[in-house]
Amino acid sequence: MPLLMNAKPLKDILKVNPERWNALAERLATTYPIVPKKDMVYTLCTVYYAFERTPLIVPATAAGALTKDVVDFLHVFMTANGQWDHLNRQPWFTSREYVIGIDVNFYPNRAQQQYKLTPQFHKDTGGNNIFVNLLFDNKNPIEATEWFVDVEEPGDLRRKWQDQLLPEEHRKELTNLRAYLRSHRVDQQSLLMVEGGVLDGENICVSWVDDLVWHATPSVNERITYSAAIAKADYDAANKAASVLAEWLETHEHLDYYNDFAYLTYKSASSSVDIHLVELMGTIADDPTTRLVEWLAEAKKRPQDVDCDLAVNAWMALYAKDRATFDQDVAKRERASWRMTGAVSEANAADPRLKADPAYGKSPNIMEPPVGLSTLRRTNSAGSEMTRQRLKEVAALNAKVPRRFIRTWVRVLPSTSAEVKGSGFKF
Repeated sequence: MPLLMNAKPLKDILKVNPERWNALAERLATTYPIVPKKDMVYTLCTVYYAFERTPLIVPATAAGALTKDVVDFLHVFMTANGQWDHLNRQPWFTSREYVIGIDVNFYPNRAQQQYKLTPQFHKDTGGNNIFVNLLFDNKNPIEATEWFVDVEEPGDLRRKWQDQLLPEEHRKELTNLRAYLRSHRVDQQSLLMVEGGVLDGENICVSWVDDLVWHATPSVNERITYSAAIAKADYDAANKAASVLAEWLETHEHLDYYNDFAYLTYKSASSSVDIHLVELMGTIADDPTTRLVEWLAEAKKRPQDVDCDLAVNAWMALYAKDRATFDQDVAKRERASWRMTGAVSEANAADPRLKADPAYGKSPNIMEPPVGLSTLRRTNSAGSEMTRQRLKEVAALNAKVPRRFIRTWVRVLPSTSAEVKGSGFKF
């Protein structure tokens, strides 16, 4: 398995005719234009692969010959970067128990205003994505995707969800890789600092294993610097946010991230920025000596399990009527660097294809704190002076240059799934 994240010029991966991508990129830019002030993503197609069978492109007429040419190129690229070699060795694929569905999307410009804010770390797709590939058509240096290694086991909600989606062999491989990385923490720079900076060379390609990485569109802005003093000043606002939804939870099964999340946000006393109760609780849990971490363990939960429901329940159990415990916990937490993104990270996005499948009947949005992120500094804000200065220069030079790329999601699908059956794929 290509481990973690690789980022390099296409010519360093594709040794034969890498110039082929330039012509494709020009055709894509012409066919799929930029829409001002809108973060456009064009869905080109999904390609279904079964072991030693002819792949199927759906829809076949998405963009005529262009789609076919892009799919052919991507297959060559994924062979060159080792992903197809890995897949072709997996018994769950060679037995045709599972097929591969590759979503191909084109971004004409992912550099709109919303990406000038603090980085929003997340994972891609609905839990069955094993590889992500980004192929840029840049001619000058570009800002690197920000990322760090996720060595923690998934939160309970995501683990149970992925148990339904991914082959057991693949899940075991991920568990073993996480254990290895935890035991070699000091050897991994991406466990000690959030990677970023500048990528040199033309046609940069970025590939990663989605379950092992938290990533974000790059930003030159810094995260919110938090402290015990600010947390104490924000206590009343946080307590009000938790109390409002605690009553709701008494009569409802759970909180919905998108419908109820606004009630969990409040203005910080230190500035005009929003603070999110879920992120606040997740960052406090990054100190293992806090009462919050003890409470989570007593409830048989871990820091990565802190979602909307758990954040509210933990707050009400620990802090709502016990200000002293809150003050003690935030005092412990500020012994290490304390940074917030101003948002809660999405570990699992909704996928309507899974919701429409009778085998699942749902596709949850799972919010999960990236454990340890609040204690890590970013290359983009705490790297060397030379690195930070160059990043600012490159970002300024690229301010009016489209951040244009193809993105592929490589998903694992049971051959019996409604999506595969509905595609008409014969294998």
